[in-house]
Amino acid sequence: MRFRLKSGHALGYLPSGRGETTLVMLHPIGVRAQVWQALAAELASEYRVLAADAPGHGESDVPSGPMSIGDMAASVQELLEAIGGDRIVPIGCSMGSSMAAALAAAMSPSGKIAALVLSNSSYQPSAERGTAHIQRAEAAKLGMPNVLETTLNRWFSAEVLATRPEMVAEVARWLLAGDPVVHARCWAALGNFSYEPLLPALTMPTLAIGGELDKAARPMATRALAEALPAGSYVEIAGAGHLSPLERPAEFAAVLRKFLRDHLGAS
Repeated sequence: MRFRLKSGHALGYLPSGRGETTLVMLHPIGVRAQVWQALAAELASEYRVLAADAPGHGESDVPSGPMSIGDMAASVQELLEAIGGDRIVPIGCSMGSSMAAALAAAMSPSGKIAALVLSNSSYQPSAERGTAHIQRAEAAKLGMPNVLETTLNRWFSAEVLATRPEMVAEVARWLLAGDPVVHARCWAALGNFSYEPLLPALTMPTLAIGGELDKAARPMATRALAEALPAGSYVEIAGAGHLSPLERPAEFAAVLRKFLRDHLGAS
């Protein structure tokens, strides 16, 4: 489905499930809302799910110019203000975690953000990571095939690359279908993003989820994010790489379900 924003651009999203709590799922750079489908299926009997395509990804229109992480989150906020309901839990993975945090901070005065989940994301990127963001942006400008192999090797373990070819091929198709200019702009946006200014507004219960084998956001960096959050906690999924909700949807759902029930009660 597509939602028309005030800008005139459309935002793609996939609705599923039902319940009083809306889980809004935000994906990593270069992929699309379908990355959440297996996880959404695990939770559909208990929760309402809105998996959104970030601007310029999937079924969402390409923005006319560069966008910050805050700008990207604001487009999702428009969707939620229209159809999100009164109890919302943003859930992000990688770039989607940055968007989820920005979204939660922006919507915190409304009282609708009940909890927050940030997976496979790092706190306070180092100077070296900032340099890597710039390099990836420049590489993307040369075309998505130029970044495909390095991205897949960073996201997946050698075992997953060897034993789950259909999943890896689907992610590769999403990456190759992406707009290289959008991809480059998203890396630039990530390079300019920091969790630090958002922390005072992120007082809601927040779960940071790490992947044991994540090479892109090391578990210790995700744990550091949990420790920096006012009400943060940390869980690590054994054997998972950077796309933890895609690789291990059942385990991810179990962790998520326990966190939500502990903090929100019934769905």
